[in-house]
Amino acid sequence: RRAAAAVAAVAAGGAATLLAVDEGSRRGAQFWYAVLPAFVHYKVTEWRLRDTTLPAAQVDAQWNALHEQYAPRIEHYTLRLKGFYLKQAQLMSTRDDFVPPQYLAFCKRTQDAVPTPFEPGAAERAVEHAYGCALRDVFSEFDPQPLGAASIGQVHRARLAATGEEVAVKVQYEGIERQFRADLKTTIAFCRLAMPQHVPPMREIERQFLTEFDYELEARNQLELARNVRAS
Repeated sequence: RRAAAAVAAVAAGGAATLLAVDEGSRRGAQFWYAVLPAFVHYKVTEWRLRDTTLPAAQVDAQWNALHEQYAPRIEHYTLRLKGFYLKQAQLMSTRDDFVPPQYLAFCKRTQDAVPTPFEPGAAERAVEHAYGCALRDVFSEFDPQPLGAASIGQVHRARLAATGEEVAVKVQYEGIERQFRADLKTTIAFCRLAMPQHVPPMREIERQFLTEFDYELEARNQLELARNVRAS
């Protein structure tokens, strides 16, 4: 009995240490804390209503009550964790037939109401680090207020010091690629439990995101597209 208690203590201590030092594990734990109660409640309700003789209106009312209960919880953790979960909410906001209206409402809010994770001055410091020089050496103007914040970065209006040209500067959030990779692994693990049919598509999404964080490649592609459009 003492040996079992010692093993349990060591295991608990190891888990606590992992959560303390590993960001992916912390994010995964928060995901499961947010999602698992909702998943269990939905599955229990599905089982309970499987052979029901209740009128359709009463069945719909029970499902809507669940949506009303859990949509605010999922919204809270989506905005808290951001990363891939925010990206998914933004993608789902483009389809009116993909999720219930209670979830769709908050997904649509993520299109233009996402708070920036940057503290004041953080975007400017990130740009200076990327260029290896003072901000004023590159931009004569740099608006500290972002035009918009997305799941992996945000956009600022600026003006080039050398030419006076007005440009848009995309600033990637620190550590966001690492967060996305951890979030994708967690999401795939959830799909294995809840929706095994979605595991292959999630694997494909995971492969596609390999280039999502390469802003230089994105810039080259956009320049090439602009040249092709002007030439046509």
